[in-house]
Amino acid sequence: MTDSPGTRALLRAAVGAAVLALAALAPAGASEDDKLGAAFADADADGDGHVDVNEYVAFFVRAFDGHDGDRSGWLERADLADVDDETFASADRDGDGRISLGEAIAERMLHFFSIDTDRNGAFTLDELRAYEARTGK
Repeated sequence: MTDSPGTRALLRAAVGAAVLALAALAPAGASEDDKLGAAFADADADGDGHVDVNEYVAFFVRAFDGHDGDRSGWLERADLADVDDETFASADRDGDGRISLGEAIAERMLHFFSIDTDRNGAFTLDELRAYEARTGK
């Protein structure tokens, strides 16, 4: 599976957005790894140490909703000030200037299968850390 720079950047932005949402829960001075761990723990709804497809999608639905300040059902450029234009355009698959929940989830699913290296239908924090290391975050 091809993992383009734009796709990697969008994952970093999405994970970063989720991490920002959890910043209040992380101790002051928490490392990036601690923040990644906190985001993983938030996504692992049943606490079993694995994030399956349902948990992964639910996590990104929450992240999407957290950025959709006007509750329009779309993420527009103004909703994602921390995402560069190329990354935004990559996620905006139909080129209409906004990202639907469907576009956001489709983009995320590409990553799920790249993170789940043992192909068991879920990934661990170690698999997520390895993915981050491979993709240059």
